[in-house]
Amino acid sequence: MLNGMITWDSLRLAFLSVSMLTGLLSCSCETSTQVSKETSLKLLQQLKAELSFNEQDQLIAIDLSERDLADADIPNLSPFDELREFHAIYTPLRGEFLTTLNQCRKLEVLNLYAAPIEDTHLNNLDGATSLKKVNLAGTNISGASIPVIKSWQNLKELELGDTSFTLEAIEKLHRELPEVEIYPVRSS
Repeated sequence: MLNGMITWDSLRLAFLSVSMLTGLLSCSCETSTQVSKETSLKLLQQLKAELSFNEQDQLIAIDLSERDLADADIPNLSPFDELREFHAIYTPLRGEFLTTLNQCRKLEVLNLYAAPIEDTHLNNLDGATSLKKVNLAGTNISGASIPVIKSWQNLKELELGDTSFTLEAIEKLHRELPEVEIYPVRSS
């Protein structure tokens, strides 16, 4: 800069500096995502989760059924872009972990049978539009979860047996989501 004027050389230097910094930041983000994915995968393996992978070696299914787990034991699941299924049958999970599961945009099957999931934590799945088949039988959810369930735009099958849903709430869901197979079925 000469006498307060900007020269082409100083502009080029500033542009190169910004470009290098942007490149470093994007590499840093990719690296931290990769580290997070590797860390989460190792934690899932330590929990003895049954894991399934596709041909590209991407995690597509997690089964933590019948394990004595707390929500805090579940690692961050958001790095798993291709995750399609999550099963946690007969676990003591209450639902806090659902926040990171909602970030898995391709999740289609969610099976939480007999886990003490509550309405407040099911709210973490609000807008999970990729869900197609959800089993919440034996959980602690009730009709208060209807708005969340209605936000699952691609839902095809929903299991609600042995929950705190009233018969009236189940009937309401049948009326409002006629294209969804809801169990228990509508009373005659």
